[in-house]
Amino acid sequence: MPDRNIEQGVNSQYFESNNGIINIYAADKDKIIEAISEWHTQHNRKQLYILVLCSTQIEIEQNENLQNISNLYGEKPANWQPYKNNEITKNIAELLEEYHKFTNISIKGWFLNAFDWADDDEKIDDLRDSWAKKMILITDGIAILKPENIVIKDIFNNQENIGGFMLPLCEKMNETAKNYINLQVLTQLKTTHRRFYKSWRTAFFHIELEIPNKDLFFRRLTNLANRMEIMSSASVLEFEKVRTEKKSLANLTND
Repeated sequence: MPDRNIEQGVNSQYFESNNGIINIYAADKDKIIEAISEWHTQHNRKQLYILVLCSTQIEIEQNENLQNISNLYGEKPANWQPYKNNEITKNIAELLEEYHKFTNISIKGWFLNAFDWADDDEKIDDLRDSWAKKMILITDGIAILKPENIVIKDIFNNQENIGGFMLPLCEKMNETAKNYINLQVLTQLKTTHRRFYKSWRTAFFHIELEIPNKDLFFRRLTNLANRMEIMSSASVLEFEKVRTEKKSLANLTND
């Protein structure tokens, strides 16, 4: 099991991959802003930036339409198990860890339940204009209905220039809950995205709704990483080797 320090910070958790492990740490507003700013300025082909926005078990239990899927959630956002109904018991943090081990792609990001700096106009502008294009948002969909998370929904729903948008929706999920999510969440998202799809001008492979199982979740995540030109550690080393060789050859030719 990963070494996880999540005793505090239910709403916000910072995470990064290191030596095949996804490490999670308690995080506050300032920590998140500092991390995003640092990643934005140091962006390169070695790191995949992910924002996971999802609900907690208490919130799900309070909605009679979702009570049948409360067992998919826990106290913290990182406890969400999107494919538990399909006999995949790993939570979202463990799924990202498995993906990291399988692909050797470095992952950095954070788990959020509530976007607690939605009133910071400067940071919202940064998120909309700069950070979102380098990030993948993974959400249970339900969390984006919270008033404090509407800004996240609007940025990743109404803008073409984003890294990616993923909504896992298990093929074996309780039908009552699935119908509720389709009605309350997907209707809002599809209205905007359908307008983009119908234009036929852009391939919107970065918008992934209703991902039914783990295998397709990993495949879609890989598609987005490739689209953003994110490489595995081995690929980066090979890329740098080839680039160095080309430079050396060019220098010899010039001489």
